[in-house]
Amino acid sequence: MDIYEILGITKDASIDEIRGAYSAKLKTIDMSKNIEDYQNLRAAYNEALKIINNRCYEPTSSTSSTVVTPEIEKDIKPTETVNKPEISTPKVEESPSEELPIKEEKKMAIENLANVIQTKKETISQPEPVKEIEPIKDQPKQNSQPTTNEKAHFIQELTPFLAEKTYFNDSEGWHNLIKKFLSSGEDKVVLTTIKIFLLKNYMLLDDRTRHEIINLCDLTESSFNSTEDIITFREHISPSNHLDYDCYAFMPVGIREEYFKLRYELHRSIQVEDVPFILSEGKMKQIHDYPYKDEDLLYLLSVSALLNQTRLTAKDAKLYLSKIQSDKYHHDLAHLQKYAQFLDNNHQIMISNSEIIGLTWVSDGVKEQLMNQVRQIKQHNKPKRPVKNGVPYQPNKGSQQPNKLNIWKIIAILIVVLITSLFLVTIMSPRESGYNFEDEFETMMNHDDDGDDDDELSYLVDSRTHNIKLNYDVYNNLFEEGHVLSNSKEAFTKDALADFVKIKKEKADILSDFDSMDAYSNAYEAHYLTEDNQVITFVSFTENEDFNLKVTANEKNEITKIESLEANDMPENKSFGTMDAATFFFGNISMRFQRFDQYKKDLEMSYSQYLTDDVYDTLDDIDQETFDFLNTFSFSRPYLIKVKDKNVLVFKDYNENLLVLDLDEDYKISNIYGEHFEELPKDYQEAIKKIKFNTNTVNPWAITIGYPV
Repeated sequence: MDIYEILGITKDASIDEIRGAYSAKLKTIDMSKNIEDYQNLRAAYNEALKIINNRCYEPTSSTSSTVVTPEIEKDIKPTETVNKPEISTPKVEESPSEELPIKEEKKMAIENLANVIQTKKETISQPEPVKEIEPIKDQPKQNSQPTTNEKAHFIQELTPFLAEKTYFNDSEGWHNLIKKFLSSGEDKVVLTTIKIFLLKNYMLLDDRTRHEIINLCDLTESSFNSTEDIITFREHISPSNHLDYDCYAFMPVGIREEYFKLRYELHRSIQVEDVPFILSEGKMKQIHDYPYKDEDLLYLLSVSALLNQTRLTAKDAKLYLSKIQSDKYHHDLAHLQKYAQFLDNNHQIMISNSEIIGLTWVSDGVKEQLMNQVRQIKQHNKPKRPVKNGVPYQPNKGSQQPNKLNIWKIIAILIVVLITSLFLVTIMSPRESGYNFEDEFETMMNHDDDGDDDDELSYLVDSRTHNIKLNYDVYNNLFEEGHVLSNSKEAFTKDALADFVKIKKEKADILSDFDSMDAYSNAYEAHYLTEDNQVITFVSFTENEDFNLKVTANEKNEITKIESLEANDMPENKSFGTMDAATFFFGNISMRFQRFDQYKKDLEMSYSQYLTDDVYDTLDDIDQETFDFLNTFSFSRPYLIKVKDKNVLVFKDYNENLLVLDLDEDYKISNIYGEHFEELPKDYQEAIKKIKFNTNTVNPWAITIGYPV
């Protein structure tokens, strides 16, 4: 079908009309059912942008691009001295004010170059017999290396290709250009030039184009010599950054490269680095002043504003977030908008660590800073106890409680006395041979605390104890009067909404005893995947063991049922279900998908929550290739099957590869089957044949349960 018919626009539509049509069509597509329609729409949208870009922007008359480095120019110079007399004509020199059109100039250059080549061919075709033999003997080494003119051939085509400033996502154009010269014997020149370009301009190419070049040139870390270049390849050139480069069509030619470079810097700060860095005020001003900002930049600016890295306010962050329509950021938007409301003096909004940890497109360092901000604000705005008749309210009216400060003084004195007594008893008592008090005291002082705040993963491991994944609005509305899921009704069926209202009414007395600010942090969840593709979440509260919830979500991730349960009706394991081990497993992998070494360190600390010792030993021995294989399943939809009364999870990635996980009686992963691991048993193969795999392989419950996308 014609791209204009798909978008529902005419051929002369403007950029704004194309974008508006795309947004309108996108809202009508159900991603879970019509992924092919979405792909066709996206392809039509990209093609329309390219067409309008070619219509609006002509290549500049400059024969060099800002991205051509001095190293490349050094290779060009010998060729320029040969070609300049051929390209320039007497007319141009006599009348410099009348420049020839670019296309005519290129045409003349090609014709003159062809004449030079033809002249050389004629000279070579009429050699004397003696002179033909002697050069072969005297100059064997010169023929084995590319000549200066050979170097110029590739660069002569590369230069105008870059000058058009449309190369950012043109993987096909790069492929055709490089492939032609690799097959013509100029491979050394091509590889050297490409390596220089990538080292300095990796941020100017989208993931698909950059990886196409890497594969075509067969580049690896060993292709680079210096340590600095190897690190650049490892951290910048090879990994995916998931940024969109189609947006170049919306901006003037002159600012495209600068725009992408500044956006990449902000991307590294917000989405990659463990310790976010602040861009200079001058750079931030440049970014703010751009007349157009794509959705990636809007997201990065919003997070930067929430971190107080810029002069933007939370109100500005909300404005930027409201302009983002991309499916990519759909999950994060809800949490960041809520966070912005919290910062904007709306402290009735409840923000939990698990919500911040669940953000998909920010680094761990940013998550840590966001959580620190919440803690500081809550501490600063901690509500005071009500006062009655000038006397502070006391929870226990039967006894007057001592001043809190005095309690701590008494405790401190008791601790000092206890330590002093132990010290004296140890010195006075007889010692066994070989006993060294100083060594024991040093060992005691150097004892590591399990809750070490300096540990990078400690907050994540702690949050997994509570294991909160349920739609936050359930908690936000459960303990507040008057709220009935007004912010996310689309996540609940009518029956589930009716269940929720009924529970609030029937359990009003119990719910009124809960501290709404603490109830969420005192909740524990266990998530059980069923064989009919539903997820059942069991919620328990430490404040009242007799009040529990059972929440059912279907395969579209809609909440279909909410029930109140007594303690006897809850599962034995209230904080870990059949789906949780896989969630933790792939959560660790996706969090460190670009840092294999760091994954090994994380695994050592957190594996006991979801892996048996045998599986840990297996994963501790995997290589980078196996790790990359596992990463392809990070957001794959899980399926539960029963094999000999054993719970088994099955995953299929977008390449149709299978990964199968055995669960033991504690729901920990006890075995792994698939490529790079054990071979799948026959009875497993037969059971898997009965699974009706969903065409949409994305896991709908990966981030939040009860939040349809």
